[in-house]
Amino acid sequence: MIEANVRDCAIIIMDINGAIVNWNLGAECIMGWSEEEVLGLYAEIYFTTEDRLQRVCARGLARAALKAECEDNRWHVRKDGSRFWGSGTIHSLRERDGRLRGFVEIMHDTSEHKRAETELAAALGRERRNAEILQRSILLGNPRRIHAGLELTAQYEPASADLLVGGDFFDMFPLSDGRVAIVLGDVVGKGLEAAVHTTQIKFALRAFMREHAKPEVAVKCLNEFLCESERLDAERGASEDRLTRFAVLSTAVIDPVTGETSFAGGGAEPPIILTRSGKSQQIDLGGMPLGVIPETDYEATKVHLSGGDLIVLATDGLTESRRGNNFLGSDGLTRLAQDALSLGAVDHIAQAVLEGARAYGGAFRDDVCLLIARLS
Repeated sequence: MIEANVRDCAIIIMDINGAIVNWNLGAECIMGWSEEEVLGLYAEIYFTTEDRLQRVCARGLARAALKAECEDNRWHVRKDGSRFWGSGTIHSLRERDGRLRGFVEIMHDTSEHKRAETELAAALGRERRNAEILQRSILLGNPRRIHAGLELTAQYEPASADLLVGGDFFDMFPLSDGRVAIVLGDVVGKGLEAAVHTTQIKFALRAFMREHAKPEVAVKCLNEFLCESERLDAERGASEDRLTRFAVLSTAVIDPVTGETSFAGGGAEPPIILTRSGKSQQIDLGGMPLGVIPETDYEATKVHLSGGDLIVLATDGLTESRRGNNFLGSDGLTRLAQDALSLGAVDHIAQAVLEGARAYGGAFRDDVCLLIARLS
């Protein structure tokens, strides 16, 4: 005897040909047919038309006979023609001597769960598309030359197409005094929230850079802006822990005429300078990540660039390329850039660095953003 009075679980027993020989109350409650209506009918009665044409029921029984059981998670049909998502398993039944004597399927109606799952997937898809649109606007354009005497390129590569869009971004824009600002940043988080937060940071920093002549002052202003935004969000009950929404970034303001360059930032990978001859220097920014501690001061590091000198900015997705227990690191990034200097054009150098990092650690585990500037 099967559990005849179980109402939320369909238990269907079939003979070796798939004809129904027992049909409990749960099967009747879920699918609408009484036991008298289905006895002797082939079990495919509750399979969809398309699955009947594909002989899904017969293949499932054959698989259960061969492997003892077979999952049956799919859309099924009720007596009234409506569909429900059934999550079930078909088990083979055998005599003591091993001979097959039939099958039993145990199934639950999980339509609500399936609908919620489908709605969640659709919502995540919409969020990803919206985040991708925002990120394309953040990363839009890759001018190799935006000012006479300065050559720039930037590369962005997501860790995986299956992952939500991340918060890596770059920017490059001229200032009113003839200098050029370059920015590389990484906002914690994924998806639409990170993309919106990244957009706010990018354009707020542009405004502060154009208002203040010193990059360290602009970075300090951006930190105050982010901390104040977090405080106001917290008062409205709309903010999570501050440590989940901080940002790291590095900036450089370059005078293409004199070569005078000022670096500032917080929490980011150290900018790298390569001379025409291949000598290197790493700039320790030293500042705290932004959006964590208000009233934080940031210091500038000033460097004089000569013609042909290169600035390399990268997010940690690149420096954390890993081979075994060893990370590529800033030293490895420096070596890759040095090896690529002979390629000439900065976009060729950037592409070679990305390929070298991928060769070192395999597929990237995090989004990668790389920006290279060269004084002509």
